[in-house]
Amino acid sequence: MNYREFVYSAEALNFIKTANEVCVWAEEIRLMGKRVAVEQGMRLLSLLYSGMISLPDNEAVFEEGNEKYVTEKDWSDIFRNVSVVLGSHNEYPDFAADTEYDRSEIVTRKVSEDIADIYQEIKDCTINFRTGTEEVMNDALWECRSAFENHWGEKTLRAAMQLHRVFYSVSLTDFENDETGNMDVNNKQINTNNWFLSRRQKEFRDDNYELPE
Repeated sequence: MNYREFVYSAEALNFIKTANEVCVWAEEIRLMGKRVAVEQGMRLLSLLYSGMISLPDNEAVFEEGNEKYVTEKDWSDIFRNVSVVLGSHNEYPDFAADTEYDRSEIVTRKVSEDIADIYQEIKDCTINFRTGTEEVMNDALWECRSAFENHWGEKTLRAAMQLHRVFYSVSLTDFENDETGNMDVNNKQINTNNWFLSRRQKEFRDDNYELPE
């Protein structure tokens, strides 16, 4: 599969759609109640992980990497917002990795840090993908997959597991006493009609375009 086929494949478009939904969730998490935020997080992180491992193999086109857009402030905003919403449920115990400086048996991690790191990778990917330059779109997914294999894939699983623990161990009363808002991200429709890739897909349908086998 060449890079032009790859970037318009169902798997690639599905991953970008899910990645964008995760970014919206992370950016607007303080507009939701805690219960909604946790429930949506479990669903979206599961879909994100599944979407990434479903991508066909691809290779980078350019030797140099794509442009990075997420700033330190952007990362800090996501970290802070997730921390505020989760409160005391933000931290969770985990085994230390061999590569970590803290070699103690158990370490304390933060869902907010996991989500901020995931956000940084997938936000850059989605922004580069929306450029409409097929080589850039391809390399955005390649870079995102490489980072997934090296670090953010594990963070996705860890964060989803902690959200699962919170959702099924915290009483409904506790959730209601700790609400931060009432906006459900499911009610927010993301308009992608003007995305370059959406226009290209429409052109392909109008022209009865078929990808070569």
